[in-house]
Amino acid sequence: MSDLEKKLTEAIGKYKFGAFATVHDGQPSLRYMRVFNDGLTILLATHRDTHKVDELAANPKASVLLGLEGRLWPGEIVEVQGEVAISTDEELKSEVWKGYFEKWLDGPQDPDYVILKIKPTLILYTEKDGEQQAWRPS
Repeated sequence: MSDLEKKLTEAIGKYKFGAFATVHDGQPSLRYMRVFNDGLTILLATHRDTHKVDELAANPKASVLLGLEGRLWPGEIVEVQGEVAISTDEELKSEVWKGYFEKWLDGPQDPDYVILKIKPTLILYTEKDGEQQAWRPS
């Protein structure tokens, strides 16, 4: 793992919430979501029957914007662009599960509970000083 990948993994792990964007009718569609990560891969928990899942079926490209959570500028900002796969892996669902998801789901074994896995194609990282670095998979 490169120094930049280590820095990005640490930065992504700091944030609990982010703005998640999909495409709907050719336009961006944004919503705030609880963010998890496995290294540089972003994980989002959701219900199978949501607009975002429908939008991803039509176009799997998405992005997540992280940063400034509870902070004033200047702060670091991470933008992850990538392709989304919808996972029903039981082990992954159990790892990501949080009790407050019960507002929408019946538990980690709920068949409607899915994980959105964003495999990054580009990550833009802006440090507190405003310097920006770009990462792409090798």
